Amino acid sequence: MTVGAAEEAAIGLGDLAELTIAIYDDNREEALSLEIELGDLGVGGVVVLPTEHRDLGDALQAVRDHANAAVCDHVLRVHADAEFNGAEMIEGLVAANTPGVLVTAFAADVGMDIRPHLPSIPAFIRRSQLSEDSLVVVEELQNCCVEMLRGRPPHREAFRTPIYIERSATINGEHALDARIGSWQLDEVVQFPARMLGDHWADNPEEAVGQIFFAHVNLGARRPEELFLEALEPEPADIQEAELHFS
Repeated sequence: MTVGAAEEAAIGLGDLAELTIAIYDDNREEALSLEIELGDLGVGGVVVLPTEHRDLGDALQAVRDHANAAVCDHVLRVHADAEFNGAEMIEGLVAANTPGVLVTAFAADVGMDIRPHLPSIPAFIRRSQLSEDSLVVVEELQNCCVEMLRGRPPHREAFRTPIYIERSATINGEHALDARIGSWQLDEVVQFPARMLGDHWADNPEEAVGQIFFAHVNLGARRPEELFLEALEPEPADIQEAELHFS
C-alpha cells in the first residue's frame, strides 16, 4: 500500500464506505460476528480471511490482496496452524504501510508475546473493548493511519525512563522480568522478556533483580497494556532505588 492509500484509509467516520477491512481470526464465530457489526456500521467492505496460512508472508499478502486495512486476533494457533502470532502480523502490515488493529482476549499475552512488538503497533485493543462497541475498530484504524503518516501521537511518545526490576520468572519456558516504571503508576508491574535487555540478562535474569536500567517508555500510555519499552540500555544504572522513589 502506498502512502496515498494510507491517507485514503485515514477517513472520517462518515466515509466508512471507502474502507475495506480484512478480519484475520482463527475463531470463525468471533470473525463472523465482527463482520456483521462492521457492516452495520457502514464499512464498505469486510472480508473474513481463512486462517490457513502457516507462513507470515503468505498471510500478509492475503490481507493486502483483499483489503486496505485489517483486524487481527493475537492468538492464531488454537484453531489454525500459524507459525506466527497477531502481533507479528500487525507489525508486518504496518511495515508494509497497511493499517491494522491487534486484538487480544488474554491479558497474559501482553507481557511476553505482545510487548516486544508494541513500538511498531499503533493500534491495539482488548477483546472486551471490542465487545462493548465495534466502532473502536474504526477509531483505532484511523489512529493507526495517522501515526503512519505523521508519527506517534502523545500517548505513544517514548521518553528515557528508569525501570526497576522487581523480580524474574519463567513463562512458558522463557525468562521474564517484572519491572516498575519511573513516572508511571508505581503499583503497576510491567512484564517483558528478559531477552529485551540483551543476551546476558536473558541467560541470567535473576542477576537483574533489584537493579535499575534505562529504557524509552511511552509514559502517556492510555492503559497499562499499551506500555512499551524500546532502546533498553543493557548496563545497569549507577543509582539506587531510593533515589528514584520507587519504594
